[in-house]
Amino acid sequence: MTEPGVTLTDYLLALECGAFALWLQRGAVDARALRPAFVLFFAAAALAALLGGTVHGFTGGEDSAGFRLLWPATLLSIGFGATAGWLVAARLALSAGAARHVALGAWLLLGIYAVAVLGGAWEFWVAIAGYLPAALCMLLAFGLEWRRRQSRAARRGVVGMLLTFAAAAVQQLGIGVHVVYFDHNALYHSIQAFAFFYVFQAAGGLCGDVERD
Repeated sequence: MTEPGVTLTDYLLALECGAFALWLQRGAVDARALRPAFVLFFAAAALAALLGGTVHGFTGGEDSAGFRLLWPATLLSIGFGATAGWLVAARLALSAGAARHVALGAWLLLGIYAVAVLGGAWEFWVAIAGYLPAALCMLLAFGLEWRRRQSRAARRGVVGMLLTFAAAAVQQLGIGVHVVYFDHNALYHSIQAFAFFYVFQAAGGLCGDVERD
């Protein structure tokens, strides 16, 4: 295992998000159809973490066949997560008709993103460009929901998205605990685990599950 800290924290994220997706999909469809969007969000995150961890731990470098297969798959998984983010934001903040138009645009953007990735655009900034606008819209939508309805679930969503941006800042600034065993990517994953937990709590409350203080 070439990057144990990054690989193991990625795999833990995959387990966490996979469990969240499975838990959420067991519930009834809510009035705003948020549940399917949240299930897609966590499922895509789980797959991206699983693939990303394998890339960091076992592919043997960018010239390997494993990297050439798994890294674009990782980027595509991130793209599906971004699409889910658009769906969540639209269904939270907009009317049903407007949300449908945003959904069409989101799937179109995913198609363009997929063409770019499959065409060889494998730099991580491509993934950032794909998911950052969706993440910002999720934060805005959670904030609007919190303001309109005084929803504890939406407040947790705000906290989760703020933690997501904090984690991204840690990663981009290269802040880590240990250069080999717990670098900036491993710390990013650790903060992101808390972020996903808060978004999961938000999802449960907003989809009609029991909210907790």
